[in-house]
Amino acid sequence: ASVHALRQATRQIEAQLRQPLDAPARGDLLGKLAWGRGEWRRLFAEAATAEPTTAQLAAALPERGAGLLFAMTGMGTAVFVVPAGTEEVTSAHVVDLPLVTPARLHRQTRGTSTSPGWLLNRAVLAGYDGSDSWVAFRDDFEEQTLRLLAMVTADILAPVVARLTALGVGDDAELVIVATDDIGSIPLHAAELPDGTAVVDHYAVSYAPSLLAHRVSRQRAPVREALPARAVAFVDPSGDLAGARDEATALAGLVEGRLVRFDGPDATTDRVAAEAAGADLVHFACHGEGDFDPYMSGLVMAGQEILTIDWIRGFVDLRRCRLVVMSACDSGVTDFLRDPSESVGLPGALVEAGAAAVIGTLWSVADSHAADLVTRFYELHLGDGLTPTQALRSAQRELRSLPDTASPYAWAGFYMAGA
Repeated sequence: ASVHALRQATRQIEAQLRQPLDAPARGDLLGKLAWGRGEWRRLFAEAATAEPTTAQLAAALPERGAGLLFAMTGMGTAVFVVPAGTEEVTSAHVVDLPLVTPARLHRQTRGTSTSPGWLLNRAVLAGYDGSDSWVAFRDDFEEQTLRLLAMVTADILAPVVARLTALGVGDDAELVIVATDDIGSIPLHAAELPDGTAVVDHYAVSYAPSLLAHRVSRQRAPVREALPARAVAFVDPSGDLAGARDEATALAGLVEGRLVRFDGPDATTDRVAAEAAGADLVHFACHGEGDFDPYMSGLVMAGQEILTIDWIRGFVDLRRCRLVVMSACDSGVTDFLRDPSESVGLPGALVEAGAAAVIGTLWSVADSHAADLVTRFYELHLGDGLTPTQALRSAQRELRSLPDTASPYAWAGFYMAGA
C-alpha cells in the first residue's frame, strides 16, 4: 500500500474506533489494526534501508544554492555544505565545529535550574497578557535572542558562510537547512554576520527535516509561480486581531476574486477540513496555542477549538496546495524536548498532508508586525511572482531595514518549511 492509501485506511480505522463497542461499523478492528501496523512497519523498514542516489540528492537541492546538513555529537558538530551539482561529498564540504556540543548549546537554549534558557522563555512568552510585566519580559526575551544569535554567528555561521563562499555559493542563493537538536529551533536566517549584514541579506533560507523530504516539496512546487486558482482564508476567529483582517483584505485584492474567506465564528475546524481540500493557497490569521507538547499546540479556531497536528493528519487533505501561511503565534514551533530531530509540529503535519511549502512562526509575534510582513510577502509572491522562499526573504529584509521593525523579534520569527 502507498503512504496515501495507508493514511486513508488509518483514518477509517480511527473513525471506527470512535463508534460504540456494539456498533456493526466497528467490524473486524483487530484484523485491520494488525494489517495496518504491518504495512507501516514495512514502509518504515524500506525508508530506513534505502540509500539515496546522487540524482535524488540533486533533486533536493535548489538549482542555485546549497544544502546545510547538521550532525551533532557530544564531541562537536559537523556541517555538511553541499552545493547544487555536487557529485561527491569530500572533506572540503565539511565544516568542523568542535565547540558546538549539546551541553554547550543547551546552556543557551534550555538554560539551567536557576536561569531559564531561550527556548523555555519563548514558551513563557506565549502567555501573552499585555501587562507591563509581560512587556518587560518580552524586552528581555528580545535581548536574549540577540545574544543567542551572536553566539550562533561566532560558533556556527561565520565558518559556514566562509565555506559557502569558498565552494562558489554566492549572494542570493537559496539555502536548505537540515538542522538537528536545538539548532533546528533557532532562526539561523536572522543571525548577524561580522560585517553587520544578516544571513537573510545574502541567502533565501528554508528549513527541512531532511534533504529527501525537501525533494518531495520541490517536486510539488510549480515550475513557474502563478495566482492560485482557489485560495481559502480563515480569519480572526477570536475577533480581536485587526492585523489579521488587514492581511486577508490584502490577500483578497491580489487573487482577483479567487479567495473564499471565513471570518470570526465561521472559521471553524470543520470548515478547514471541508474547504482546504482543493485549495492552492490556505491562509490562517488567528491566535496560536503554544505548549511544550506539540500535540497539544495548534491554531485557535472559532469556539476555542484547536486545530492540532492530529486533526490535520486525520482530516485535512492538502495535496493540491502550493502554500499554507500560518500568521499566528508559535505556529511553527516543534518538539525540542522529547524529539528535537524529528520536526514534530504543525509545519511538518501540513507538509505531510500534501502542502509544498508552509510558513510558520517560532514565537509570539505582534499582530501589527505580522500584518506588515505577511501583507508585503503576498505582494512579492502573488504580485511580483517571486517564489515563497524568495518573497519571505525580501519581506524580512524590508522590515529589517525600518527603524521600528529592525529587531529580529519583529520579523525573524517567520520561517519557511518546504519549497
